[in-house]
Amino acid sequence: MASSTTTGLNGNISYAGGSSLGSVHWNGATSGLDIDALVKAQLTIDGLPMQVLQNRNTTLQTKLSSLSSIKTSLYTLRSAVKDLTYQSTFLARKATTSNDKVVTAESQNNAVNGTYSINVGDLATTTSNASSALGLSTGTFAILTGDDISALDPAHPNTALNLSGAFTVNGKAIAVKTTDTLNTILNQISASAAGVKATLSGSTIVLTQKTAGATPTITLGGDSALLTKLGLNGKTATAGTDADQTRPMASASVAALKGVTAGYFSINGTFIAIDPSTDSLNSVISKINNSSAGVLAFYDSTTGKINLTSKNAGKSDIILGTAGTDSSNFLSQVGLVQANQKAGENAKVTVNGVSVTADGNKIRLGDGNTFTLNGTGNATVTVGTDIDSIVNKVKAFIDQYNAVIDVVNGKLNEKPNSNSDDASVGNLFGDSTLRDTIYNLRSFVYSVVATQDSTMQILAQAGISDGSLNQSIDATKSGHWTLNETTLRQALQKDPNAVSKLFGNSTAVVKATTDADGNGTNDGVLVGT
Repeated sequence: MASSTTTGLNGNISYAGGSSLGSVHWNGATSGLDIDALVKAQLTIDGLPMQVLQNRNTTLQTKLSSLSSIKTSLYTLRSAVKDLTYQSTFLARKATTSNDKVVTAESQNNAVNGTYSINVGDLATTTSNASSALGLSTGTFAILTGDDISALDPAHPNTALNLSGAFTVNGKAIAVKTTDTLNTILNQISASAAGVKATLSGSTIVLTQKTAGATPTITLGGDSALLTKLGLNGKTATAGTDADQTRPMASASVAALKGVTAGYFSINGTFIAIDPSTDSLNSVISKINNSSAGVLAFYDSTTGKINLTSKNAGKSDIILGTAGTDSSNFLSQVGLVQANQKAGENAKVTVNGVSVTADGNKIRLGDGNTFTLNGTGNATVTVGTDIDSIVNKVKAFIDQYNAVIDVVNGKLNEKPNSNSDDASVGNLFGDSTLRDTIYNLRSFVYSVVATQDSTMQILAQAGISDGSLNQSIDATKSGHWTLNETTLRQALQKDPNAVSKLFGNSTAVVKATTDADGNGTNDGVLVGT
């Protein structure tokens, strides 16, 4: 590196050079001025307006973020208030019964309040029909019979066998310990997920598949030495047979289904297609149950009959197709005919001493009350305003109001802290907009709705106030509202409509004048309708 200094009239120019351009400094000789420092200072001064703007932008952004958070809280409060302005809130009904074994009840909004004395003499019964006995085979179970195990002394099945190892039944592991007895092993097989029941027949173990049919069968694997001692090694199962109701009807061995042809039949006017080459009795029953015929069908393997039952109780017919609407011959082949029908009966019930007609086991009274009959006897049903539901919504409103007050007060009273890295700390301290918000919110509790009856013109008459007379100064300063639940419940019992009008009256308005979105205008939060 090379350097040089040149002396002029008013100062020195010094140069420090190297492989790069080097640097040049001008220092005043006669004036004593540090030119470098002056240039740096000037550059700093020139950059101050930009720095001020950047700082101002940061301040505004943090303030906007804080105001947006408050705005979100205010909108949540508005939603809670809106719940109290809807007339439907105060039209909610609740039905209670003195005996739910006789009757239970539900009430919709605006249902007629009242007390209903209900006597149930008989419940409604369902219409039913049954086919002829079809004589179908129920199917058999796969069975595996072991060899004689007299050497293990099966006469004492609760004696420890002193065997150990593991084997599988249908892929499920069965572990054997030296302390296990023969009964322990059999019980373990039966309780496993193998789907097999294990029993002892004389001196041989017998495994029986729990599900009838040609599949699944029974397979064994694992420790061959252990299986040999149990008489099971190398043994194969005798396969079961499928039940006739699971086979395609064209292949069934019973005469009752051989006459069924491809076509359709109808129940209650609903047509059901059938193909005996692919449909089994079970699949046809499934089609009936999944249709709109309004009946429940099932095959009773004990009686060998197909049973139809109306899904709705009461005196109504199950209309079966005739020869003209049964191109498959299914109904006639299985013996489902109209003459076999056993008609259901309507419920016998009185309400306040008057006989009423039930829809199945339900009665509908008072434009929104539905009573479900569960048994015979007497019960009293009382329908009234659902006060619990209304009180819970008022509580939710007050909780949200207090939460908003805490958020706003927190920012309003939070002093700036120069030592904090968080720019939002104290950014709304003493903010006039927040002061107006607090004032407007707190003043709402004193608002008078002059158009209301004098007994329900202010929130205090509905149990809402800004605290008791004896509460602490700190509690008063908090601005929280409290609820006297007893006062609210009494007001709702006396005149729920008056309370509804108090909350929903459009003359009771509070605005939180917050420019939370930074668009230069105040965002009013309306409380009321």
